[in-house]
Amino acid sequence: MASTSVQGITSSSSSPPLYKYDVFLSFRGKDTRNNFTSHLQTNLAQRGIDAYMDDRELERGKTIEPALWKAIEESRFSVIIFSRDYASSPWCLDELVKIVQGMKEMGHTVLPVFYDVDPSETYEKAFVEHEQNFKENLEKVQIWKDCLSTVTNLSGWDIRNRNESESIKIIAEYISYKLSVTLPTISKKLVGIDSRVEVLNGYIGEEVGEAIFIGICGMGGIGKTTVSRVLYDRIRWQFEGSCFLANVREVFAEKDGPRRLQEQLLSEILMERASVWDSSRGIEMIKRRLRLKKILLILDDVDDKKQLEFLAAEPGWFGPRSRIIITSRDKNVFTGNDDTKIYEAEKLNDDDALMLFSQKAFKNDQPAEDFVELSKQVVGYANGLPLALEVIGSFLYGRSIPEWRGAINRMHEIPDCKIMDVLRISFDGLHESDQKIFLDIACFLKGFKKDRITRILDSCGFNAGIGIPVLIERSLISVYGDQVWMHNLLQIMGKEIVRCEDPKEPGKRSRLWTYEDVSLALMDNTGKEKIEAIFLDMPGIKEAQWNMKAFSKMSRLRLLKIDNVQLSEGPEDLSKELRFLEWHSYPSKSLPAGLQVDGLVELHMANSSIEQLWYGCKSAVNLKVINLSNSLNLSKTPDLTGIPNLSSLILEGCTSLSEVHPSLGRHKNLQYVNLVNCKSFRILPSNLEMESLKVFTLDGCTKLEKFPDIVGNMNCLMELCLDGTGIAELSSSIHHLIGLEVLSMNNCKNLESIPSSIGCLKSLKKLDLSGCSELKNIPENLGKVESLEEFDVSGTSIRQPPASIFLLKSLKVLSFDGCKRIAVNPTDQRLPSLSGLCSLEVLDLCACNLREGALPEDIGCLSSLKSLDLSRNNFVSLPRSINKLFGLETLVLEDCRMLESLPEVPSKVQTLNLNGCIRLKEIPDPIKLSSSKRSEFICIDCRELYEHKGQDSLGLTMLERYLQGLSNPRPGFGIAFPGNEIPGWFNHRSKGSSISVLVPSWSLGFVACVAFSANGESPSLFCHFKANGIENYPSPMCISCNSIQVLSDHIWLLYLSFDYLKELKEWQHGSFSNIELSFHSFQPGVKVKNCGVCLLYYSSSKSSARFIVASKEASSSSFTSSLSVSSSYRQWVQDFFLSFRGADTSNDFIHLNTALALRVIIPDDKELEKVMAIRSRLFEAIEESGLSIIIFARDCASLPWCFDELVKIVGFMDEMRSDTVFPVSYDVKQSKIDDQTESYTIVFDKDEEDFRENEEKVQRWTNILTEVLFSSGPRRLHLTDAELMLYLKRKICENSFKFDTIPDVDVYKWDPEELPELSPLENRQWYFFGPRYRRYPRTGARLNRATKQGYWKPAGRVRNIVCNSRKVGVKKTLVFYRGRAPRGERTDWEMQEYTLNEKELKGCTNVQDCYALYKLYKNKKRGNVPGIIFQYNKH
Repeated sequence: MASTSVQGITSSSSSPPLYKYDVFLSFRGKDTRNNFTSHLQTNLAQRGIDAYMDDRELERGKTIEPALWKAIEESRFSVIIFSRDYASSPWCLDELVKIVQGMKEMGHTVLPVFYDVDPSETYEKAFVEHEQNFKENLEKVQIWKDCLSTVTNLSGWDIRNRNESESIKIIAEYISYKLSVTLPTISKKLVGIDSRVEVLNGYIGEEVGEAIFIGICGMGGIGKTTVSRVLYDRIRWQFEGSCFLANVREVFAEKDGPRRLQEQLLSEILMERASVWDSSRGIEMIKRRLRLKKILLILDDVDDKKQLEFLAAEPGWFGPRSRIIITSRDKNVFTGNDDTKIYEAEKLNDDDALMLFSQKAFKNDQPAEDFVELSKQVVGYANGLPLALEVIGSFLYGRSIPEWRGAINRMHEIPDCKIMDVLRISFDGLHESDQKIFLDIACFLKGFKKDRITRILDSCGFNAGIGIPVLIERSLISVYGDQVWMHNLLQIMGKEIVRCEDPKEPGKRSRLWTYEDVSLALMDNTGKEKIEAIFLDMPGIKEAQWNMKAFSKMSRLRLLKIDNVQLSEGPEDLSKELRFLEWHSYPSKSLPAGLQVDGLVELHMANSSIEQLWYGCKSAVNLKVINLSNSLNLSKTPDLTGIPNLSSLILEGCTSLSEVHPSLGRHKNLQYVNLVNCKSFRILPSNLEMESLKVFTLDGCTKLEKFPDIVGNMNCLMELCLDGTGIAELSSSIHHLIGLEVLSMNNCKNLESIPSSIGCLKSLKKLDLSGCSELKNIPENLGKVESLEEFDVSGTSIRQPPASIFLLKSLKVLSFDGCKRIAVNPTDQRLPSLSGLCSLEVLDLCACNLREGALPEDIGCLSSLKSLDLSRNNFVSLPRSINKLFGLETLVLEDCRMLESLPEVPSKVQTLNLNGCIRLKEIPDPIKLSSSKRSEFICIDCRELYEHKGQDSLGLTMLERYLQGLSNPRPGFGIAFPGNEIPGWFNHRSKGSSISVLVPSWSLGFVACVAFSANGESPSLFCHFKANGIENYPSPMCISCNSIQVLSDHIWLLYLSFDYLKELKEWQHGSFSNIELSFHSFQPGVKVKNCGVCLLYYSSSKSSARFIVASKEASSSSFTSSLSVSSSYRQWVQDFFLSFRGADTSNDFIHLNTALALRVIIPDDKELEKVMAIRSRLFEAIEESGLSIIIFARDCASLPWCFDELVKIVGFMDEMRSDTVFPVSYDVKQSKIDDQTESYTIVFDKDEEDFRENEEKVQRWTNILTEVLFSSGPRRLHLTDAELMLYLKRKICENSFKFDTIPDVDVYKWDPEELPELSPLENRQWYFFGPRYRRYPRTGARLNRATKQGYWKPAGRVRNIVCNSRKVGVKKTLVFYRGRAPRGERTDWEMQEYTLNEKELKGCTNVQDCYALYKLYKNKKRGNVPGIIFQYNKH
């Protein structure tokens, strides 16, 4: 969840303490050792979580070993498994005490699991026995009790009567999640990184306004990427989106690089696939999609301002509080933005440099004794450059002292400034073949997969199988996700080594990669013998006039890649040493006739002009890949007999190809064949015997009419795709394909039958025959394919599906969409029994001409069914057993025009589509729905329903029924029905297609309404939801009609709960301040007419609820809403007691009584002066009222009776805890301190004069007023920051000021847990006056905020408190960390420090002392984990 303070996040990101174990398992051995606990430990171990489980049973009389205490201390989490006899074991209780001690002192996380006991279990019987056995030490027993009570009140899991494996999975997932947040994602030990990150924290957390650009600059190899990656991993959780764009310079220079970088940036931040058509549009997409989103973006290795113009030109592109961090060697990159904060990466100090070097050279943090001086020489030479230390240290690892001295002497021959030459020391220590591997990777193969590099370079005789591991050991390359990478400095070094082979004549170098060098090398026919590799990958098409004869002189050419170079002809000859050939848009009709291909490993000739690869049969025994895709002139394929090891043949898009060489059918090693969209392709070999083939795709070969017979072993074939081919039938020989998992023949319009041998495909999981309009029958023995999971015959002509398919126990998806004859049988027009489909999740029977009774009653046996589509059928009713589909989430009945009634639908249904059900009169009662997700009723064009239910009231009635199940705020509800006007009870309206509404903090959720016209179309309407300016809903909400035309206007009514929205992973905030909804349709005929929003309010009977009164109408709706939801409301004699000053409000604000129209007791103002006469009657009225409304007016402090009344109300509220108090501010006197502020203050000067003899009474009135203002906790809105500044100023400036509710406490001398005991308030917020601490005047150093158990640390920027454009003071947020700085662990305790500014202090004529005001509270919103169920919280 995103925090409001970036500094608070980053400062808390320091490395946590090192733990030996992830989890300590505390349990009663005989209860759970051999079942739940061992299973949990196994599950955790499978996830890589190290759980300590004591596998010994303590014998009576033995004590717990110190090793067990140490295991508890060294564990990050403690999981306590409470079982029936847990508390009967003294050793378990001793463990418990130790765990609680760690929780309180070290901040360890404790997670209780209630295995077979109620969470409220007190183990009374066990403690009675303990008190007998420990009579001499009852204090110990009491400690056990206290610790037990502490832990059982924590949030955990009650797993009684639940599936044990599911419970274990949930607990393990929760722990995995918590570990993913707390553990650093870069696991290796990084030397000197914390100090760098700490400096960057200061840059990041200084401001919380607009987006901040931060530049990290420095020379190559100094660690810019590493520090930015660590910082990214530590703080990215706190942003709404994040992206680490690595190697910007390199990718930007590639073909289509800017667009691909933009696409990656948007996709990672938005967590969805983003398509960018061109880089200019990409700029607009970034600005549009991210301008309101708080994001973290790292742009690594930027070397040109132009790159920033495409990716992050200015702060306005991104939302407030975003952070854009750029690493570059060139400080000039940052000059375009004057506000960029620049951090110059520093070299490692000598101690850190020695440690890093030792880790590489000795696999230890310190050098070996005999190597200390030599190590210091190396460290001095490397001069703090981390990359140089790592590479040189790896080179010297395991070498003798003489070898070290020789290497050090050679290093000193190279100037310090030439880091490239320093890195070459490692290169020079390599074997010759390993050097060649390194240079090939540096110049060409960086980013290739490791196995592919090994295959290519092994064919060159380099023994890459051993060479690549050597390079990894020497820190010259690294492997991430099976791809080989190297630092750009090392890559530059490798290219420089090649360039230095002959700086002036490129033709005399071994490797070429730039267009200029290749062009120079091809100018003549001489001196090309040294060239071994050419890799030319141009970003755009470039026309060249090369001397193609020069290629014949390159006798050592091994690797050749040419892309985006337009030539008029191909080479006359190529080297016999050629191993890798990739030439896009190759201009000739075939490869050179004399080319020897026996050494080739890969051949890629996409988009070429080739008609025939070569003539005759050639031997290419090493060739693994042939790719001729989109070679439009290709008419023949080579004889594959001479290519026995070919594994991949790609001929996609070769539109002139009509057949392949017959040798294809007998090839023994081919694994992948792709002939997609070969439009002219007609003939395959008559027989197939390809024992290694795994994937065969022929999609779009429209002229292919026959699929060959399968002969011999083809057990490896897993996927056969024949979509859109002209095949009329399959050979019965397909039974040989015993390994086939996917058979797809979608849209094969000529297919008439499926062979019965299909029943032999025992591995088949997916069979797609949809769109095969001529297919009439399915073999009966298909039911023998027990592995089948998906079967789609939509749009076919099958008359009667075989009964055997309804017995497939593994089938998950079954679709008969559009099969109009499946239930047409002369004797029985009913579908077969469905009870055998025990795994079915999706059933599509749309447009199957199903009549009344066609659906079998046992449809209710489909216990796994989630989606059921019965649209466009002709039944009158549904089987009653539908209500037994307890897992059903979607029920579609669109355009069922004969349907008259529905049974009760299952409670988990989320979407019910009834569009076009014109005879339906009743729909399900939404109060019975219990889905954890939104519920949607779509009732467009349901004429009888509107007449029966009432068109105007249908939506409101359904919504009211849904909200009546509001014990826990239900997630959301929607319904569509006819209408063209927004109902009158919507108090926020817009005539357009979007609306924005401010949200008070007590709102429960909102109801939105949109009126739209369809104009005869089948409408689809989308709603985009934004909160606080950011789009947070996972996808747009939508209603749609698929088959009916809608003529009348309709209304879409939808409700969303804020509590539900906060649980979504997309939501990254703790509260809502503003919501915005926009409605649109992609159909031109669908027009949005107007829209509206109505907020729903929250009330609780256990504590005071607070509402701001904006108007008489708003007041009454707020109070009525609160009262109607209150569970105890009907026990009161009156609904409200109004407390007010009659002279101020009786003639105008009393309209509130009229608006409420409820039973209200209103004290008569004339009687108010007769205090004694009416005291008892009014006090009785207070006790008989459900809610009390206290109206603070201008002179409310002048009448003592108002305060006696207030005392009674507050006292009764404290006693009963069921009254609700509404403080209303009306026409209040302005503050004496600041007559411009909108806050109010009650001044007691007059009362103090009138009641000199009873000053205690006046003080009590003061405290009671404060109690009303303060008691609301986090929901109270009346005590503003400005009012707090008022009290602070009175404290500082007035001798006589006394305020018992805010005591004087030096907050930094107490731990936060102790402070609430020092306050008279009993809420979740506590207020204190305390000394104002300032920075040390001489040094400007920070003040010491350390306590006994930890320290307070600022979080976020200092906020100004403004009253009508005048700054009166500042507010600073502090977070409490347990432990010693800087490695403390963040807690939930937070505190706000209020101080007056100097100008305000100068206005005080009689300053007493310099005070600050502190507000202490616990931020319970930290640590919420979405998606964890079975969580138990005793409170």
